[in-house]
Amino acid sequence: GIMPTKKKRYNRKAVSKDGKRSAWVSGYSIEEAEAKKLKKEAELNNIDYIGPVIVKNKDTSFRKWVDTWKKVYLNDILETGENDIDGMLRRGIYPEIATFSLDEIKPIHIQKILNNIQDKSLSYNHKVFGLLNRIFRDAENNDLIEKSPMRGIKQPSGRGEENGRSLTDEERKAILNLYEKDLEDGLFFMIMLYCGLRPQEVAALKWEDIDFREKYIYVKRALKKDGTISITKTKSGIRSIPIPEKLLKMLKEKQIVSNSDYVVVHSRGNHHTSSSINNLRKKLFYEVNVALGAETKKDGITLKTIKTSPNFRLYNLRHTYCTDLEKRGVPINIAKVLMGHSSISVTAKIYTHTDKETIETIRDKINN
Repeated sequence: GIMPTKKKRYNRKAVSKDGKRSAWVSGYSIEEAEAKKLKKEAELNNIDYIGPVIVKNKDTSFRKWVDTWKKVYLNDILETGENDIDGMLRRGIYPEIATFSLDEIKPIHIQKILNNIQDKSLSYNHKVFGLLNRIFRDAENNDLIEKSPMRGIKQPSGRGEENGRSLTDEERKAILNLYEKDLEDGLFFMIMLYCGLRPQEVAALKWEDIDFREKYIYVKRALKKDGTISITKTKSGIRSIPIPEKLLKMLKEKQIVSNSDYVVVHSRGNHHTSSSINNLRKKLFYEVNVALGAETKKDGITLKTIKTSPNFRLYNLRHTYCTDLEKRGVPINIAKVLMGHSSISVTAKIYTHTDKETIETIRDKINN
């Protein structure tokens, strides 16, 4: 019989960066040999192997590209933590386009993804939009697609900034009366109102984050969903905020009696958790309503007599800080930094409540 023709093999030598280690690899095609060489060299240099450079072909599914993209580009985007990115992909993006090849994805698919998350917060909408933008822009830069399907897609609007509204004058007055002297839960509320921190950031605040001489709070930690406290997950979250005198006085008084590293602790002396923050939310609602004259029953407020305006939430304190900045003429780009917003469009959603007084003062400024 005839001898089977031996398939040609291509050999390549992989060498470590320092030239001290080397190894031979082979493949049935030049591409395969080159890919194996790259992999072996990564191994010799003790670095993570990213995967063969993706060649434009029908097999490049969206998911496959994202896996490579994450390994290479993820370090650039500290704006959003990696867990958040995986969550966004898993929940909102993969179900729609995971198996599509990159060049099959059209603007209509993107629009559908964005339509599905409209009931989520504005900042979540922006994160998903920004993530898709990066993924497709980098695919375009690597010549995997002619043009990104994101072109012409508008920034989504979401539910509006952090479910928010500002406190009414009555609510604010009641809150100040109730809590301005209270160094326990009251201090928690005052830090939100006077410095605009998120509840998760107040929970994580330590004494070492407060500079009494310069009168600044440094925000650099937050309570995570899993109950641990760690560095704020976004670059924009790390910030320093000037402390108004009223709050400074409370903080000084609290520090004298405090025996914890944390500025505000809950009843058992530990830092606040998601569930204790939830209790604070209930307490605020209950006590403000009682102060405003609502009637109580054994498990809360009689619905008919609720005195707070609709959508009364803990977050309103933070929202009020932002509108206070606006009323005092703080430029929006500074407000963005003080609020720790990841994009100015989030701040702009709050900075639109320009009231008549502000407009009048602007007229005076122009007249002078």
